[in-house]
Amino acid sequence: MPSPQFQELENTVRSIYLLADPGIVKLLCACTIAHRYPIDAIWVFIIAGSSCGKTELIAALNEVAGYVPMSMMTQNTFISGQQRTGTETSMLMNLHKHQGILTFKDFTTLISMNREALAEIMAQLREIYDGQLKKIYGTGKVIDWKGKVSIIAGCTSAIYSNIALHSAMGERFLMYSLQSPDAMEVLDRMDANATDMKEKRQILKDAFKKYLDTELGELPETLPQVDDQTNMDLKQLAIFTTKARSPIERDMHSPGKEIIFKHDTEGPTRFYSQIKAIAGALMVINGNGLLETLDRDILFKVSLDSIPKMRHTVLQELARYSSVETNGLAIKLNYPNSTVSRALEDLNALELVDRRKGASNRNLWTLHNNFRQLLQRFEGITDSGTELVSNAEGDSAEATKYASTEKELDVQELSTAMFGDHT
Repeated sequence: MPSPQFQELENTVRSIYLLADPGIVKLLCACTIAHRYPIDAIWVFIIAGSSCGKTELIAALNEVAGYVPMSMMTQNTFISGQQRTGTETSMLMNLHKHQGILTFKDFTTLISMNREALAEIMAQLREIYDGQLKKIYGTGKVIDWKGKVSIIAGCTSAIYSNIALHSAMGERFLMYSLQSPDAMEVLDRMDANATDMKEKRQILKDAFKKYLDTELGELPETLPQVDDQTNMDLKQLAIFTTKARSPIERDMHSPGKEIIFKHDTEGPTRFYSQIKAIAGALMVINGNGLLETLDRDILFKVSLDSIPKMRHTVLQELARYSSVETNGLAIKLNYPNSTVSRALEDLNALELVDRRKGASNRNLWTLHNNFRQLLQRFEGITDSGTELVSNAEGDSAEATKYASTEKELDVQELSTAMFGDHT
C-alpha cells in the first residue's frame, strides 16, 4: 500500500476532480521523484481530449519545487541572445542549478507553428534532453547550457497523427493516455465546483507541494531496483514499443501516400531507462520496496500508450485474431480502408506483421507470434481463435478457427526477432 501521506494526496485530488484513471496521480508523483535522482530526464505526454482534466492536473504541480510552467515557445525561449545589462534572459540559464521540470498545459499547440520554427525547437529539445545546448551568436556571444530538464506535457491525441513532431520527439517522450470519466458525471462535478473552483485549485497545488516537498521526506540514496521478473517485462516492452513506434516515411503528396523509406529502428535503451526510473519512483511512493498491481499496470500502460494510436489499435486487433483482412478490420474499427491499410503497411515494414494473399487475392495480415503473446499478456487480450474477414455483404465477420502454438516468451528471442542475432 502507498504511504498514508500519498493516500491523503490521492483522496484530495479525487474529492475535487472526477478521475476515471486509477494511476494518473501516482504517475505524476513518480515522474517528479525520478527527476530528483542523478539519472536521465523523464519526459511524459499526458494525452486526453480537450476539457478532460489533464490541464488542471498538470497545473496543480506548478508550485512544487523545481517546476516551471510554460506556455508557447519560440526559437529563443530556451536560450536567448538578447542583450540586457545585468539580466540573464535565457530560460535554461535561469533554472536553479540548471535543472527543472517544465510543464506544458497544451503541447499540441506547437503543431500549429510554422515548419521552420517547429523544426528548430524540436532540434533544441533533443539537445536539452541530452543535457547540453550551445548557441553561438553573430555578436560573438556564446551561451553553453549544461543541466537536466524533465518535461510533463498535456496534449490531445492529435500528437499521434503529426508525423513530423512524433518522428522528432517520439524517441524521448513516454506517453500516457488518460482514461476519461462519464461525460454526464463530469458535468455534475463541474456544477458542484462552480462556486469555489479557484480555491479548490489552490488546495490541489498545496496538496501536491505538501506531499512532494515535505511529507515525502529524504529520498533513498538510490532508486529501488525492480524484481527480476518485472525487469524482464520492462525490457520486453521497451524492445517492442520502440520498434512499433519507429518512423516510416511516406510520400504524403502521392495519391496513395506510399512508403518511400524505413528509417533505422529506434533502440530501446533510452525508453528502458525512463520506464525503469518510473518503476523505482513508484516503489519510493509505496515505501516498502515493492511494486503493486496498479504500479505494473501504470508501467505497462505507459509503454504501450507510447505506440502511435492507430498502430496500437491495429496491433490490439492483430493480437486478438489469427489473421485480419484489411476490409474486415476497417469495418470493425469504423475507419476507411486506406487508413487501416497504411497502419498495417507500417507494421509490416517494421517486421512486426506478415502479409499474405487470402481469398479473392485480398491481403491477410498476421502478427508475429512473440508479439501476439506480449500484447495478450500485458493488455489482457483474449485470443479469439478466428480470422477477421469481411463477408460478401461487406460486414466484418469472424471465421476460420485455427490452432495457436503456445511458446513461452523470451526477451532474448524477442530481441533477436527485432534486431537480429548479434552474438
